[in-house]
Amino acid sequence: MPDSLHSVYVKWIHYCHQLIKNFSNTTSNDSLSFRDFESQWKCVNFKLIFCEHSIEELSALVSELFNVGKNFLFSQQPLASRVGGLYLLYVLYFGQLTRNKIRLTLNELKELIAFLDELNKRNMNEQQFLFYKLFLKKAFDFSSTPNQFVSQKHQSEEDADIIGNLLDSCKCGLLQSHGLSIDELDNLEKKLKKYQEIKSQIPGFCDSNSQSAATNDLFVSEFQ
Repeated sequence: MPDSLHSVYVKWIHYCHQLIKNFSNTTSNDSLSFRDFESQWKCVNFKLIFCEHSIEELSALVSELFNVGKNFLFSQQPLASRVGGLYLLYVLYFGQLTRNKIRLTLNELKELIAFLDELNKRNMNEQQFLFYKLFLKKAFDFSSTPNQFVSQKHQSEEDADIIGNLLDSCKCGLLQSHGLSIDELDNLEKKLKKYQEIKSQIPGFCDSNSQSAATNDLFVSEFQ
């Protein structure tokens, strides 16, 4: 890896750690709201990551930063840091131009579902909404290996079955948590798009004073 590219990785990885640390130190422990994370993101001008580098650099860099988000999400750190990891994955995925997937191994998928169960028990609906938006946008690439260069055909049938069953349980969790029918779940992505189209046509609707951080896409759309 060229020294210049390595220094880019180190710079943005450091910024990711600082971003989540700042979020953890300033957010309310009761809400852990996305709006608090958004404020920290803007304070450090993190969106510059998407205009400072070429597409080739961004593809590799975003994959590295996805790993930072996952490391926080699956860590034993306080809940605020873990939620910060989820938020980082969310803004990176929807902000990138390269549309990299977030790779999850079988063990990571199990940990993610356990984390979602914890969010559900705490009635943390905003965080669940953001995850399900990622899920329905097909942001995740499920594999038995964290290495993207290992062929998928090496994934065992047993692992594939387990992953399929876990994804089914995740879909069922969405149905139970939000009272959706199967048809509504399959069409939720279209409904979200339609909602965003209608919302954009209402003068003054998408402003910084909106009360719902989960459904306010102005922040993410700034660099889409």
